[in-house]
Amino acid sequence: MLDKTFFNKYIDESTKVLRELGLRVRWGHDFDIFRRIIARHDERYEPSNGFNPEFYEQDELDGIWLTAYRESGELVHTQASRCVSVLPGMHDHLLYGSNAYEPAYLKFDLNNIAVKVSPDAAKIHGDAIYHGEAWLKGGPEGIRGGPALFIFSRMMMAKALSLWDVNHIFGLITPFTGIKGLPQRYGYTRCEQGAITFTNRTAFPNDLWLVWMTAAEAQNQMSLGPRYFVEMMAPKEEKMGKVA
Repeated sequence: MLDKTFFNKYIDESTKVLRELGLRVRWGHDFDIFRRIIARHDERYEPSNGFNPEFYEQDELDGIWLTAYRESGELVHTQASRCVSVLPGMHDHLLYGSNAYEPAYLKFDLNNIAVKVSPDAAKIHGDAIYHGEAWLKGGPEGIRGGPALFIFSRMMMAKALSLWDVNHIFGLITPFTGIKGLPQRYGYTRCEQGAITFTNRTAFPNDLWLVWMTAAEAQNQMSLGPRYFVEMMAPKEEKMGKVA
């Protein structure tokens, strides 16, 4: 059974650890504000359809977003989750509703889409948490190589599971991020390559991979605690603030 008290404690501990890394977190529900935050940042695309308030009636977009900043006020991370209805099951949900997850920089050809998921993934139905909009500042001054990503992802899952009673969490990632190990960094226990493909290939294929796990598996991932990743990745002689 899921323990919401555990999730809230995980969020509190993560917030403390991130402060030690020189990062502060902001939570919100208003996706118009989330969109404006992103619009002010040159390194980030517009939100995908799944988190773009223009695609929803008022109050229909039931979700939570997270942004993170350095002490200087510089934006270094974004992330969001929402509760979606996966009906009648994951296969048909992606086949007929994949445009709801369309990135701002791609246009899906729904007449040429092919969906292929495992038998276990096909059984996912009902309410589930859709997890996306993950971005971290890269480059020499970025935070992609340190422990912060591990903490942010689990922190968001803890927040979502404290808000919604669901059995599964899922996301859609590009092959590029999948090859770089994003599912492992986020703690996903399953990654299904080629879940969404398109029969008419283009010079820039817009395939998507499905990542998912059960809510119980997500809680188990958090049992390590946020400090585990700092201790695992931060050299002892360095100050924690330098390895965020």
